[in-house]
Amino acid sequence: QDAAAIGKQAMLSVVGFEKEKLAALCKDAAKQEGGKAVCQIANELFPKGYSCAGTEKAIGHLKVLAESDGALQAKILKINDGFHTSLMEPAKAQLGKALDEVLPRMQSPKHTIYMN
Repeated sequence: QDAAAIGKQAMLSVVGFEKEKLAALCKDAAKQEGGKAVCQIANELFPKGYSCAGTEKAIGHLKVLAESDGALQAKILKINDGFHTSLMEPAKAQLGKALDEVLPRMQSPKHTIYMN
């Protein structure tokens, strides 16, 4: 919740750019917003497919930049948080503290765990 208090945030799905090109567009979008804007690649989904996250205005700028530069897709996601970005630092600190507190009481699993 502390991360949400930083301000409005958004995520954008972008398809059609190499990672370096999209990173440059993110940087330009953050500059357009100015101040403490955040705009960065959050996830690599598949070749030339990414989700980007950051402050709402910077992500809006990124959408316009990506579309004007020939993106196959630039779609705002129905997620209102800048997951996987520096905007989550407050949550990271709180989670780390909570994990440190329970670590002494943690034990190895007693059953086989399968993951897919």
